[in-house]
Amino acid sequence: MNRKAQRRQKSLAGKKNRGKSATEPVIQQLLQNAFNSHQAGRLEEAEAGYRKILAANPRHADANHFLGLIAHQCERFDAAAELIAIAIKERPGIASFHYNLGLALQRQDKWEQASTAFRQALKIEPNYGEALSNLGQVLHKLDRLDEAIACFHKALAIKPGHIVALNNLGLCLQDKRRLDDSVAAFRKAIDIDPNFHEAHNNLGNVLEEQGHMEDAHASFRRAIKIKPDFIEAYRHLITSQKNTDHNAEMKVMEGMLENPGLSVSEKTQLNFGLAKAYEDLKRYEKSFEFVQQGNRLNRSSFDYATAQDEAVFNRFKRTFDNDFFESRKDWGCQDKTPIFILGMPRSGTSLVEQILASHPLVAGAGELMDLPTVCHRRDSKTTVFPETIIGLGAEELSDMGADYVQRLRDHSAAASHITDKLPGNFQLVGMIKAILPKARVIHCRRDPIDTCLSIFKNYFLGEHPYAYDMTELGAYHNLYLDLMAHWHRTLPGFIGDIEYEMLVSDPESQIRRLLAACGLPFHEDCLSFYKTKRSVRTVSVVQVRQPMYKDSVQAWKRYETQLQPLIAALGSNH
Repeated sequence: MNRKAQRRQKSLAGKKNRGKSATEPVIQQLLQNAFNSHQAGRLEEAEAGYRKILAANPRHADANHFLGLIAHQCERFDAAAELIAIAIKERPGIASFHYNLGLALQRQDKWEQASTAFRQALKIEPNYGEALSNLGQVLHKLDRLDEAIACFHKALAIKPGHIVALNNLGLCLQDKRRLDDSVAAFRKAIDIDPNFHEAHNNLGNVLEEQGHMEDAHASFRRAIKIKPDFIEAYRHLITSQKNTDHNAEMKVMEGMLENPGLSVSEKTQLNFGLAKAYEDLKRYEKSFEFVQQGNRLNRSSFDYATAQDEAVFNRFKRTFDNDFFESRKDWGCQDKTPIFILGMPRSGTSLVEQILASHPLVAGAGELMDLPTVCHRRDSKTTVFPETIIGLGAEELSDMGADYVQRLRDHSAAASHITDKLPGNFQLVGMIKAILPKARVIHCRRDPIDTCLSIFKNYFLGEHPYAYDMTELGAYHNLYLDLMAHWHRTLPGFIGDIEYEMLVSDPESQIRRLLAACGLPFHEDCLSFYKTKRSVRTVSVVQVRQPMYKDSVQAWKRYETQLQPLIAALGSNH
């Protein structure tokens, strides 16, 4: 809880509650004593005091609120939300009650509900800077970037030195691909507080995207100097540099792994970072030990079954069948701007986008969530995508396509074509055809074992629940192949396949073929794609700035013994 919230807490503790029991001096004294214990960090003592008050008056607003704050401090976020909600029912006009409810909901990933709570706090107190800042974070999570940016600017207008709002603004601008503005926000936060380690780390990430590798490494190192146990910065540093010896960073990270108090996320990041470092040193057996441990830790933190994805993919196949397209010929937005680059992660999508973005007629927008957002915008409590599409008419499908193109145009107003290389859009090929029938679709294919190995040994942000167990990963890859086969059967000629192995072995002929599939004339710049200056946000950020190489072809042979569960799961598909 921040200082402002603590000040609000203190002022509330001195007020009389509206319930009858709050007028009793003994209740007020109990409240003050419990609050004093709370402030001193004696949480058990404070909780006992608040519960004495609730035994006499279960609806006591302040006691419920403060007890909710203790639950929040103890990471019992569902209990915190329930208790604070009781306080709000008794005293709905207290802005801090709504704010703290929003914090508890935020910690449960209940973004829409948290948004409502923060908005209510702001309705009561429009200049509540912390509520504005946190509302911005929630809107960022909901991918409502423009609204989030507006919230951060309002928070900064109230308090120009609000470094958390500046940091979060930088993150939002990064996702908006306004990288120079993002850098400026992080630098301003650092100017205000040179020891703000998170801003140094985030600045490093953006500089890395821009290709300023030395500056990025310097930022990561400054973050580590300020906070020597900053695991995320260590991971970014060690995975973005070429490790040529058993260096100081590796030794520190190995020492950190001995700390029994680390979270699952922290242990996971250390393991994946060290795996990459040992692979650089060609100590493949040692590297894979870290890979396996990192994946085991990650997989233990959530529930997942391949059947979940199988059910979703089957719904796509049932919805987008031959009859669907036969009855909707010439529907959708006829705009030719989008080029979709899709496939499994680590299949060459970043390389293909870098090649295309080197063409003077093409702008590369990176991995966008715009298509999934458009697909799900008609979801309701009873019906969700893809079933929501079935009843839509020609005008509605065209509007959805136009909505997507408008979002895409945020990344370039002038380019003839703009790429969207979100790999997971392979699930949405049918939707692309329905709303953007003139779009180009490039499907990146790569050896299944190499693809799955590269997924398995890299640390991913975002949700890839299938990626952390070799058997599940192989099963998911088979589901992907089956769905792509469905799209090829249902939409013959709509998808252009590009083979990674052929691309790296015969670049010029394959690049000519790729450009032809996108309706583009050949251009020499596409052959020297690694010289193109553009931001790149991907696990492959380092590789796409290098000339083409073949080291990743059949890389799985180095780990053949360890990969037997994956090979068995892939079956005949490998």
